[in-house]
Amino acid sequence: MITVIPGADRPHHVQANCSSFDFRIPDAFWTELKTQGLITDEAPVPDGRG
Repeated sequence: MITVIPGADRPHHVQANCSSFDFRIPDAFWTELKTQGLITDEAPVPDGRG
């Protein structure tokens, strides 16, 4: 075996993964990442209008 690609192997895993798309990450999180230099100021981030 050369590669292992983990993923959903049960229906409830698929449901949990799909639900995570609805989780909104606060704008302050992205701002803090940029402030701390963890991502560049030019990095595209969600605009908060979603």
